[in-house]
Amino acid sequence: MRRYDDRNASALLAPSQGIHLVLDAELLPGGNALLVPRTDAGRVLLAIPWQDRLLLGTTDSPRIDLPAEPQPLAGEIDALLRSAAGVLERAPRREDIRSVFTGLRPLLRPPDASSLKESPALSREHAVLTSPSGLITVAGGKWTTYRRMAEAAVTRAVEQAGLQRAPCLTRTLALHGCPPPGSPAQRHAYGTDAPLLAMLPGNDRRLHPTLPHTEAMVRFALRYEAARTIEDVLARRVRLLFLDAAAAAEAIDRVAEIVAEELAPPPDRLAAMRDAAHEAVRRHLPGA
Repeated sequence: MRRYDDRNASALLAPSQGIHLVLDAELLPGGNALLVPRTDAGRVLLAIPWQDRLLLGTTDSPRIDLPAEPQPLAGEIDALLRSAAGVLERAPRREDIRSVFTGLRPLLRPPDASSLKESPALSREHAVLTSPSGLITVAGGKWTTYRRMAEAAVTRAVEQAGLQRAPCLTRTLALHGCPPPGSPAQRHAYGTDAPLLAMLPGNDRRLHPTLPHTEAMVRFALRYEAARTIEDVLARRVRLLFLDAAAAAEAIDRVAEIVAEELAPPPDRLAAMRDAAHEAVRRHLPGA
């Protein structure tokens, strides 16, 4: 988009790949997270209790090919396991991995391109830029700073357009379902939507015997969270795929039946959804 505005615009980002492993919580007893500031590999190691599992991360590998579905690079999984071997209850093995997922960080590119090999040193912050024509670009940042990024971008746009300034509301604006402080709904993952979830069919039927996700959660995702595929449900709504890829594979058929009941897709479309869900499972398994 910036090159539509200026054909000579330089790249702003240096994508960096990070992977996370999901393990059983017993490998880090207690409820506290663990931070190792520098491992033998020169990286930060995080071990975080999450969803009754243990989240272990992360790597920081420059990546310029920008795959739509990034996969762990050779050696990334083993490097994480080696780094964690001396700090967890016991050395984790590949067979302990319930799921592995991979993402690309939009790191701000350094002026000196030779520095790209040192992605851990690149900024995790965001930048707001204005071109001579007035195009405003926000680049970099993290999911956890999206509100600050939005506020900075809108503030710049207000200044650029000469609009009247008004107080920003994002710091105090609650997300949908957020209960008031002290409410019993605070202890429920669905917040103020918990009563609605309880009314849906299948609230007492689990998708997998070892995990708490229910058939009602699938219906909730399809009716109220804009889920349209099996992978939407398993990966981007109930997160079962991120907690246990093998369990998610076993749940695909039942989720497909619920999708058929709720959305009535054509048979070929439903079959394609099943195939895509199984492919997603493959991507989240650690492999050999």
